[in-house]
Amino acid sequence: MLASGRRPASDTRGHRGHNRSPNDPPAGRRGSRHPLRAPQAVAGPLAAARHQHGAGQAGFLWFGTQFGLNRYDGYHFKIFKHGPDDPGSPFDSRITSLFVDRSGTLWVGCDYALDRYDPLTESFVHYQLAQSSALGGQIKNISQDRAGALWVSTGNGLYRLEPTTGKTIRFGHDNADASSLSSDDVRSSGEDRAGTFWVATSEGLDAFDRDHARVTEHVPLPEARDFSFYEDRTGVFWVLYASGNGLAILDRTTKHLTRYSFGRENLPSPPLTGVSSMVEDQDGTLWIGTFSDGLLKYDRVHHCFIRYRNDPASDESLTENRITTLLQDREKNIWVAFGATSPRFFRRSRRLSRCCPSIHGIPPTLVRHWSTGSMKIARGYCG
Repeated sequence: MLASGRRPASDTRGHRGHNRSPNDPPAGRRGSRHPLRAPQAVAGPLAAARHQHGAGQAGFLWFGTQFGLNRYDGYHFKIFKHGPDDPGSPFDSRITSLFVDRSGTLWVGCDYALDRYDPLTESFVHYQLAQSSALGGQIKNISQDRAGALWVSTGNGLYRLEPTTGKTIRFGHDNADASSLSSDDVRSSGEDRAGTFWVATSEGLDAFDRDHARVTEHVPLPEARDFSFYEDRTGVFWVLYASGNGLAILDRTTKHLTRYSFGRENLPSPPLTGVSSMVEDQDGTLWIGTFSDGLLKYDRVHHCFIRYRNDPASDESLTENRITTLLQDREKNIWVAFGATSPRFFRRSRRLSRCCPSIHGIPPTLVRHWSTGSMKIARGYCG
């Protein structure tokens, strides 16, 4: 996980696409060299988030990995690992999700438990979401609704946690109830601008009425792996999934789903080829991390994608094409986490160079953070 960090970075801009009609679907184009700065420290983070203790206080970047929680202050790293004899240590060293709520509290998801970080004591408070200590799977996502409740996505249902009381309620699938969640295997959740609460499961997207604990609409999008969504500042509702081409736009009014293909050819769904993450920078540019095709930048003006990939001949390009999470820090740096190499960051206004210390002893790891209406396909890249 990544928290509000510091120190500079930069980049070079990609080539612009050809002029297109606003109604045309996005095409794609290869980007120019895109150098990245790298703290040679954390290989294969599973999650990232920004965290700042309070107004005027320094922020941190947090990286969740298979070997612990790494905190970066812009100069040095500190690692938090599970200690069998330390009840204030993380519940587990394998960190699968990170989230900072509106009060500034850092929440840490790991296999079978949820932790709250206390910055004053630098310790962790553990939350038992079920009567059994095992949830039936790792915590895959943490979100917060406008009422302040936390929503925790797991392989054994969706949990609502009241942060002030610690009270939890579980929601899951019931074969006898058509209005229940479409699956217990919940991948992510979140509230859109209109106040609709969406739950992504292995069977698709559910619009979930929290007051009455029932699904009011179901979008069938079966996905065997990672599955999430992202609403950008213009109100476009992007659907991100790990298999196949992995990117679509859902029109929640017309109930139309538009799928996009950014690969050279359509690939079978089993391979991990889709989209892992999306972030909108302070200038409104959308950056898209993919599992096998590098980094994409969406050019809203020309309605095309610009692609940045690993170039073995350049040490300033992406170190690999598998991206697991993206995040923007308070200095407008875009952080890119990879599947098996250290995270890197760049800033659009400056060229990047190598920097930052290393954490020794951490080997490379594989990272993780209605009915479909008319469907329009956008394919490939223009160059």
